[in-house]
Amino acid sequence: MRKIRVGFVCASGMEEKTRGIASDPAIAPRIGNLAEVLGFAPQVVVLIGRDEWVRQHLVAARTLREGITWLVCRQSANWRGACELLEAGADCCLPARCAAEEVGATIRALARRQRLDDGTDFDVHLDSSSRTLLIHSSKFRFGPTAFQVVRYLVEHRDCWVSQRELVELAIGARFYPDCSVARVHVHQIRRRLGPYAPCIPRERGNGGGYLFSLTAAADQ
Repeated sequence: MRKIRVGFVCASGMEEKTRGIASDPAIAPRIGNLAEVLGFAPQVVVLIGRDEWVRQHLVAARTLREGITWLVCRQSANWRGACELLEAGADCCLPARCAAEEVGATIRALARRQRLDDGTDFDVHLDSSSRTLLIHSSKFRFGPTAFQVVRYLVEHRDCWVSQRELVELAIGARFYPDCSVARVHVHQIRRRLGPYAPCIPRERGNGGGYLFSLTAAADQ
């Protein structure tokens, strides 16, 4: 199952609120300031703080909101503040004191609605039992290690992943520190994908990095 990319931006002293939420197995979290979180290409951004702080961040991100769902966890209980934040661009408001499980369930519901809106829930599918990747109507089967790489890239779809991250979290640290094994596997995966090879653009930068993106393929 593809993880939900979630960015958490917290007012000072509110970082503790993210712990239980970010550990949700359905979530791929990134905690930082607004610029760092938006660089993660999140599907959902969670803003945690007082109403005025949240409003300033919503305004600052006004031109960067396309395709992002904004969830606010607000300290205030004033319903008028919630109305103002929803008018300012928030998609959902919760009280900051609510349980991590409630926030996690809300994130999953928002992401589910987002996938239904843009159709991305149906164009890519992973089958671990057969080590198969389905893109639209095309099916590709991989060996055990290659499938671990494919699965990691798809679960972090549209996000650049470093060679070291692939080695440590997908392939296995027994290959560390030789990250070239990631390059070898990605090259073989691209060959297997044939016309869908552009879904995994070639490595970027000196340290290398990869992502899985149907958008990247469409731009070729």
